[in-house]
Amino acid sequence: MSTDEKSQELTLEDIFTIFKRRVNIFFIALVLTVAITVVYIFIAKPVYSATARLKISTSQSSGISLSQSLLGISGLGGSSADITTEIRMPF
Repeated sequence: MSTDEKSQELTLEDIFTIFKRRVNIFFIALVLTVAITVVYIFIAKPVYSATARLKISTSQSSGISLSQSLLGISGLGGSSADITTEIRMPF
């Protein structure tokens, strides 16, 4: 390499010097980016929303269900008439 090529290469010190000269521009760009992002977050409407409806059918069977008999909870929980048949669950 000749001395002309070495003098044209950027060193780390040169990069820091350039940054020090233009630190105001970098700071202004950072503040503007954060401000625009915050404004967008509050203005933009959500893209996704979901609702679900759970329907529980009440059966009039007189026997104990298989799950209740296997778990041994046949006496717990009261009657099925106490349960609302439709429950709205927002997500």
